This record gives sequence, structure tokens and C-alpha cells, in this order.
Amino acid sequence: MNIVIAGEFFFPEGSANASRVRYMARGLAEVGHSVYVISMIPLKAENGITRGIWQSFRGIQYYLAGVPVVTNPKASLFSKVIDYFRVFRDGLYNGLECLDMLAQEKNIDAVIGYSYRYFSMNDLVKYCRKKQIIILRDVVEWFDPAFFRGGYLNPLYWDLELNFHFSLPKSDGIIAISRFLTEKFSSLGIKVITTPAIIDPDAFSLDAGEGIIPKSDFYQLTYLGGMIERDGPILMMKGIHEVLMSGAEVFFNIVGTDGSKGYAAKAKKYAHNHPLLKHHVKFWGRVSDEEVVRRLAYSDALIFIRLDSRDAKAAFPTRLPEYLMSGKPVISSAVGDIPRYLIDGQEVILLKQNNAHALAKGIKKLLAMPDKGRAIGQGGMKKCRQCFNYYTRCEEISAFIKELLSARHPKSID
Repeated sequence: MNIVIAGEFFFPEGSANASRVRYMARGLAEVGHSVYVISMIPLKAENGITRGIWQSFRGIQYYLAGVPVVTNPKASLFSKVIDYFRVFRDGLYNGLECLDMLAQEKNIDAVIGYSYRYFSMNDLVKYCRKKQIIILRDVVEWFDPAFFRGGYLNPLYWDLELNFHFSLPKSDGIIAISRFLTEKFSSLGIKVITTPAIIDPDAFSLDAGEGIIPKSDFYQLTYLGGMIERDGPILMMKGIHEVLMSGAEVFFNIVGTDGSKGYAAKAKKYAHNHPLLKHHVKFWGRVSDEEVVRRLAYSDALIFIRLDSRDAKAAFPTRLPEYLMSGKPVISSAVGDIPRYLIDGQEVILLKQNNAHALAKGIKKLLAMPDKGRAIGQGGMKKCRQCFNYYTRCEEISAFIKELLSARHPKSID
């Protein structure tokens, strides 16, 4: 089959969204399909980014259709909003033009759309339905109003809601990252497959790297991510502070943000205002993928907090498998799908309550039972290999697409 993955994600490098697309594209290619990736997201005006032509990344053909973003700090808020929508629309039109040219050369069997936006993805759905191409949507999140600045007053929130209630139901099938989303779309009569976070387990050969991070006698705790609101940044700080107040020697590494803005800035300020805490917390900023692996290897335990919300129920943490593949014990909130896959006390430490005291209790449990912690880390790694292997999950997606094609063209499916 010829399969196109198109939408708003960075490729080939990028964050969690890019990682999911990379693994999905690679897995579908290894299963035996020809895979093409079209990125429609606005691009930063940087040297070294080539757009507008087909390129290759590890055997995957990809096309950057997004237009460069040029910001004018003196522009009015209204002008900035108009420019924001314009660059997304231009990327969409370029992407659709690229898809149409590809469809003229090859028989496109299915398109997987990746975005939570209505104003960009709805035209992709219309195009596929007009051309009688199977259209699937990979749905990985459903944000609460609080995620958007201004909440219900933010037009981006309503764009999200339009997507969920009008665009997504027009799809031939849904690839849902969580059971919460699976149940929602199944109730609408849409065919759904549940595909949680996916990873290549063999890509994680951990090496702490001599000289990369100073050696320390402190018990090293690490959080990896942007420290947004649903990550409970202040909760984490309070939990670490409670552990330090008990006399334990721990150090908290925050990788993925420098704490200069947003909720990360609030957490950094909180840490700085506590004489004990500020000497035991460090914001490392964004680092390379290779450096992420080294820092996970250097850690003694990893912290993954999710505040209970629609965000948490709808999503599945794409970074969690990376945590697990480190072989280090993970302390996690028992929200969303996490308890569906991981067993408390054997593969993860699940917090019975989502608060600072429960986090502190979990950390102190690991400090008191290092052997148990190592066993939990190994158990989590084993479960990750079983549940989140990209190749196995892409075999399931391949079968799902063939099922959709068979329903439309019952005579022959290649």
C-alpha cells in the first residue's frame, strides 16, 4: 500500500509529535508499505531547513510544506492573529498541492491526518473523500479549555471543538492514543484502533557518558518535558521539598525547559524562593535526543506527574516509554491509561493520590528500598517492550487500514 502521513508536526526532527510520526512511518515501511510524510506546520526561518522538495530520512520520503514564520514585534494583536492563521493555511494549501501531485503519480491507498485543528484538517478530509482515498486521523490529545490562553474566549479552543465534533467524525477510521478517545469515537459508530505511545526499544542503549554530568552522591531524580500545567510543576517542587526536609539527599533534574516562561517559570521561582530547594533543583533546558538518553541513564529514578483532567484521560504520555526503557524506576500519577498498562509496585510506582505528599512518599520508598527500585525499573522496561513496540503496533495499524480498504473494495487488497 501507498500511505501518506500528513499534518501539523515537525519532521524529521522535533518533539513528541515528530517522534510518533517517525516511529509510525518507519514501522509501516518495515511492515511492507511505501510511506510518504508531508509536514504542513509553519517553519522557523532558519538556515539548513529545506522546504518545497521531496527529501529522504532513513528511507522515508518527506516533504516540508510549511511556510516560514516571520514575526513582527510591533504588529498589533489582531495582525498577529491573522498572520498566525495565514501561515497555517498556507502550509495546508502547499501540503494539499503536494499530496495531489503525489496522487497523480501513485495510487494513494490511505492518508493518516495528524492535527487537532479543524481549519486545517477539514480540507484534508474533504480532499480524501472527493478522491475516494481512505482517510484516518491519528488523535493523540483533547485539551481542556484551560490549556488555551483565555480559555473559552480563545478561538483556538473552538477550533479544537469543531475538529472533534465535525471533522473527526467524517473520517473512515481513527487511530486513538487512549481508551478514553477509543470509547468516544466508537460510540459514534466510527471504526477505531487504540495505539498508545510507540517506541523502538532497541534504540535505547543507555550510556551515562563520562564527563557529561558531574558525579554526585545525591540520589538523582529526573523529569523530562516542557513542564506545562498538566505536569503539576508546583506539585513536583513541593514533593521534592518535603523529601529534602526529611533529611534525604536528593537532586531534581528538569530536562526540556530552562524555566524561563510559562508554568516552568513559576516552578523555577518557587524553587528559588526556598533556601533548601534552590540548591537541589536544576533546569537543564532543551537538549539533544542523545543527551536525553544520557541523562536518563544517569538518573536513579524518574518522575512523571499528570494532573487528573480531560487532557490526561485523552492523551497517553509519549515520553513515558522512554522513561521505562531507561530501566530506572518511574514514579507516576495513576491517571488516564497509565494503570491499564503498568502494574503498581512491579513495573512502576503509582501515586495513590495526586499530591505532593504522595510524591514524597514514593520517593522515600525508593530511597529506603534501592533493590526494590531496581526491580521495578527492570519490570517497567520489560512491559515497555511488550506494549509499546513500534513494529508490533504498526502491524496492527496496517491490518486496520487493510480492513477499511477491504470494506470499501472487497475484491482485492494488496
